Amino acid sequence: MSFSHWVSRLRQSDLPAYQLIPDLLVEDLQRGRLAPRDRLPPLRDLAHQLGLNYTTVVRGFAEARDRGLIASRPGLGSFVRGSFIGLP
Repeated sequence: MSFSHWVSRLRQSDLPAYQLIPDLLVEDLQRGRLAPRDRLPPLRDLAHQLGLNYTTVVRGFAEARDRGLIASRPGLGSFVRGSFIGLP
């Protein structure tokens, strides 16, 4: 899956990219671009695709995990969670 549609949103936002990443995940869930249990791209690949620093994407995924949007498993990657607590 491509996340290139995030690039313009990241550039236009006043929020730091790591804070916007969880919001973009929520938008993709609401619009059907992502579904529960979808595997997300590796962090380095996503950072390259978005033109962001790897650490920024790591922080963004940590924020998304804190919101209950994704789950990460060492060696397996990150996945969209099956239930969304607090999803508008």
